[in-house]
Amino acid sequence: MNQILLPMGYERISLKLRIFWILTAVGYFAFSYLCVQRLAEYLAQGHNFIPLQLPGEGLIPFIPAFFVAYSATYILPLYLFIQIKSRNDFFKMLGVFLILNMVHYLFFILYPVPYIFRPHFEPANDFLKLLFYFYQLDRPYNNFPSLHVSFPFLCFYFSRIFVHKQAPIFFLMSILIAFSTLLIKQHYFLDVAAGWFLAWMTNKLIISRMTFEIQK
Repeated sequence: MNQILLPMGYERISLKLRIFWILTAVGYFAFSYLCVQRLAEYLAQGHNFIPLQLPGEGLIPFIPAFFVAYSATYILPLYLFIQIKSRNDFFKMLGVFLILNMVHYLFFILYPVPYIFRPHFEPANDFLKLLFYFYQLDRPYNNFPSLHVSFPFLCFYFSRIFVHKQAPIFFLMSILIAFSTLLIKQHYFLDVAAGWFLAWMTNKLIISRMTFEIQK
């Protein structure tokens, strides 16, 4: 990996500017994701796409508690962006996330296969109500590949550069989040595998060819 260590002389990015761009990115992602989701749902109507479920996937247990791990997908990128002190590194990482995000959107629009194993349940407590409302908001069409798997693994690859001592934690969290997508009935196994593969390819083709002002 062609990296340059520049302990001094790089342009620092202020916390205020970091927060501004983080909030902008969050707003963009929330709006664009819901728009692509509605488009994918519309495009899926009346089409017979090749199903992605593997034999026996319907037998995977539904464990609502894993929604906590699933939600960590949103925390890992935020934590990384807060850690970045170099202006150049910040925008390079932001650009890579945007590229991966757009690749996912292309797949969602071209291959909007619905997930069929979502359970029907009564939201008997506040935790189940939260999951129930999430189901209503996140319609089961933005599935292949799993963005909830790609982003954590992309965070893992970046953590090896910027917070390398914490990289094992990022890796374990990525694995846990990948399992959570199956256990709260959000994705097929092939969605998970494809999500990891896109993150790995992004690291191989883009991140490994970039230079960074690495922070210790």
